[in-house]
Amino acid sequence: MRKRSADRSRRDFLVSIHPRFVETIFSGRKTVELRRRFSDRAEANSLVFIYGTSPMRSLIGTARIVDVKRMPKACIWRQFGKQACVSKAEFEAYFSGIDFGYAILLDRVTRFREAIGADDLRQFGFVPPSILSVCS
Repeated sequence: MRKRSADRSRRDFLVSIHPRFVETIFSGRKTVELRRRFSDRAEANSLVFIYGTSPMRSLIGTARIVDVKRMPKACIWRQFGKQACVSKAEFEAYFSGIDFGYAILLDRVTRFREAIGADDLRQFGFVPPSILSVCS
């Protein structure tokens, strides 16, 4: 994970997350988001904008990235499986076919007072993501 230099602007990210996992993030139980792919340009203190997939279909809030770890999937499970709030079977299904993945460590989770629906987001050119997975 690169540290942000003072003269560069921060890069923030939008992630689509299944409603079950959105709720565990906002409850404080899920502190690690798992991804098959993620930007290698992620930096500490960047924001993750949390979009809840169907049936929520809304931008729900934000979390701060503490760190992003790219590592072998077996290491991800050993170190972060519990904090990711997924079963071993869900984890294996999600990471099937790849050797490395990403663990995004989150804190400072903030839920918006009002979620911003997908229809409202379209006026800004936002198109809801269509590729979903068990851990997203």
